[in-house]
Parts: sequence; structure tokens; C-alpha cells
Amino acid sequence: MAPFHWVKACIESHGRPLYACAFNPYSRPEHPLHLAVAGINQVSIYEIGEDNDIHPKSTFNDPSLSTFEDYSGEGNRASGARTNRIYALNWLYDDRTQQVMVAFGGENGVIRVVDVSSGKEVLIHSGHGNAVNEIRVHPTQYTVYASASKDMTVRIWSSRTPVALAVVAGFEGHRDQILSCDWSPCGSYLASGSMDHTVRLWKITNEIQNRIDTTSSREYLYKGENLQLHNLEETCYASDQSACTGDLHTNYVDCVRFFDQFLLTKSSENVLMISKFGDFSDGVAGGYGGKSDTMRETSISQFAQLHIPNGDTWFLKFDVDPKKEWLLCGVSTGEIHAWHLSPDRLPSTEPDSTIDCSYVVQARTIRQVAFEPHGRLIACVSDDATLTILERTDWKPFDSPVRDQSISSSGSAAE
Repeated sequence: MAPFHWVKACIESHGRPLYACAFNPYSRPEHPLHLAVAGINQVSIYEIGEDNDIHPKSTFNDPSLSTFEDYSGEGNRASGARTNRIYALNWLYDDRTQQVMVAFGGENGVIRVVDVSSGKEVLIHSGHGNAVNEIRVHPTQYTVYASASKDMTVRIWSSRTPVALAVVAGFEGHRDQILSCDWSPCGSYLASGSMDHTVRLWKITNEIQNRIDTTSSREYLYKGENLQLHNLEETCYASDQSACTGDLHTNYVDCVRFFDQFLLTKSSENVLMISKFGDFSDGVAGGYGGKSDTMRETSISQFAQLHIPNGDTWFLKFDVDPKKEWLLCGVSTGEIHAWHLSPDRLPSTEPDSTIDCSYVVQARTIRQVAFEPHGRLIACVSDDATLTILERTDWKPFDSPVRDQSISSSGSAAE
């Protein structure tokens, strides 16, 4: 029996590539699932019904074209008249205001944060000098996120202040655009992958952590304060690189994810690596990187190399299910490859299963795969404007340890 099967699909009317998708991770199983999808210059919000039907709810365009509107509106929603393609998005949650928000950015380097319930723009984060390629939310502070950019920096932001908390880069940083980033489970490190073929690990310094803690505290919101960050380079320009390697990949590193103490890194050379800095017994940053502020860990232990058939296209984002049992990655032929993960053995080199979506997406590249927070459904988006929903065949309910909050999908606290 196949571990995953196709259930639904829909095609956005603009017909342009979809680059990013993410489920709202702050909802419980009894609440409707909400999914954000990004393509051209718009973000679409969908509700997945009990029958797994895909119900369009709303969309947000570049404000120079239109405002947050219902799908029944005509306007310029699907015109694609502007070229500010959106490449990245993610969900935020403010436990003080009970706002569920979506942060999204793309070609022009500007990140917009929108309240999903009201459709109002919360704020604009501008600072990147080029395209935004990925947005990843802090593992415990859900108003804080990191963005990876073509300008060779990772920036840390909060939905409670319009100015970046930190700029992560430096003289010994990446030499080409950063395609992916991710937080360590403890929130003490950021990993980044780049077109320069390297994977780097950045330490969250005490100064950055203080800024994160300050903006995340309720007192900060009560007082209505704003951090005085008039000059990012002078205030908090972080170059504390704990580890770096160019030994894993020989081509663009377009997706990086932490897997406990390990790193999952994918490259446009048909390869996904499972590795960690230092030795097996070392911490996330290895031996040197975890103990010294002046030395970088450069040794890397490789545990598995997964072959991705037809995975030589860059800008493909994989995902791991909340129970850490499956890893899924889409490829250029309209297929999704799946590897079974087990604590007892390394995954197989070749995929354990392949889901053929080519009859739906017409053999077009699947750009991103995303699990919903409880692991039952999987969303994927492709270059032909298709959103596809898959379902795990043997799924069983469980209490998700990932951002399990008493929050409804509409953006208000559940009773």
C-alpha cells in the first residue's frame, strides 16, 4: 500500500508558477486547516474542508495593485501585471494580540506582514537589497522570523517592530545569494545554504537573543516601545559564524533544514545529504563551533546521501512530517519522492516511494512540499499554477509537539 495518495488539486487562474506554500501551524485538529500559497505577486489563503476540498478564502496582492480582497472580487487579483514574484512565505502568531499573520516576500526584497483575519497589513519589513528566497519562523517565538536573501544576508525580524533585529552576514560569509535558512530546534543557531555551494551555521549572540526576548515579551507590547535600531550595521551586524563547510555539495544548496542535531541539505545535483558538524557526539555546532567564540567548526560528518531522481532543478524545497517519519521532495517531472525515516537505521539511498502528480501538474516542476501540522495532509505547488493536496494513507491522530497552541485558524484564541 502506497504511503501517500492524491486527494485534490486546483489551478490558480493566473497560470504562473507557484513558489511557496505553508499550512497554518497554530491550529488544532478540530479546527479547519488553512493554507497559504504564493505565486506571481499574490498570496492566496485556502481552507481545507472535512472532505479535503480546497475552498478559496482570500488573497493579498501587492498593494500598488489592489487590497486584500475576497476571491469573488475581479480587480487585478490574477492579472500578473507586475513582476514582483513572491518566492517565500510563512505564518506568524502574536500571543498578545492573538493575531495570526502571514509574512511574505520575493523579487523586490520587501517583506509584508498581513493579518489573515482582517486582511490588514500589519507592517512592512524593508532592508534586503535583493530578492527574498526563504522565510523561517523562530521555533519558540512566533513573532520572530529569519529571511534568506539574494543580497547574501540573513536578517532577523519581529512582527512587533518594523526594523530588523539583526543582519547576519560578514566578510567570511556567503559569496553568492542565500537560497535557504533554518533555525536550530533550540533557537540558538541559524543554518544557511547558498549558491556558493556552502552550508554555514551562525550563532545567535547574546545581543541578538536579548533583542528577540525583548520584542517577544508582553511588557514590550504593553509599553508600546520600539527598538532604537537606527543603523543596522552599527547596532547589530552579526558575523559570528560557528561552522562552515563546502564539502557537502558541488552545486547550489537550495534547501536547508535542521533534523534534531543533524542537518538535511539539498542541492541541485540530485542529492540530499544528512550530516552534522563535528563528530556524532558533538552539539549542533560541532566541537570547535559549540565551545569557542573565535574558532569555526569546518569538519563535517556525513551519515547518508539520498539520491533524488530528476532533482537537478534548483529552488526545490523539501519537508519532513511532524512525527519525523517521512521526508518528501518534489522534482522537475511532476513527481514527489518520499523517504522513510527511522531512529533505528539510516534511510535508503533511493526513494522508498514516489507519488506521480504529473497527470495533474502536466509534468511541471514541483517547487515546494509542506506537511500540515498534524501530518495527515501534504500540500505541493508547481510551475503550472497547480496546488495539489496529498493524504498520508496510514495516518493516525497524535498530539503534535510542533507549535501546538490553543489557537483557531481564524486568528482568535480557542476557548
